[in-house]
Amino acid sequence: MDMAKKSPMSGDRFTRNGWSGREAAVRDWIAAPGPALLDVFTDRMQLVMPPKIGLDQAFGTALYSAKAVLAGRIDDVWELVTDNLT
Repeated sequence: MDMAKKSPMSGDRFTRNGWSGREAAVRDWIAAPGPALLDVFTDRMQLVMPPKIGLDQAFGTALYSAKAVLAGRIDDVWELVTDNLT
């Protein structure tokens, strides 16, 4: 946001969880005259779900989880599971 304040572009920050209000924030961002910056905070463990999940994507998630557990980051794996499967 400092970049937007120090330049002639408009800027906004979206910090609320969930989708409510996000569509309006994007609409305002697109409608801004000239260059604009939209800073959107997201959950760092939020998975982006494609329309179709392939075997390679499932394998990649399983591989990440196995490596994280072996590296002692079981809390990261637990957070990933609880945030995305509940």
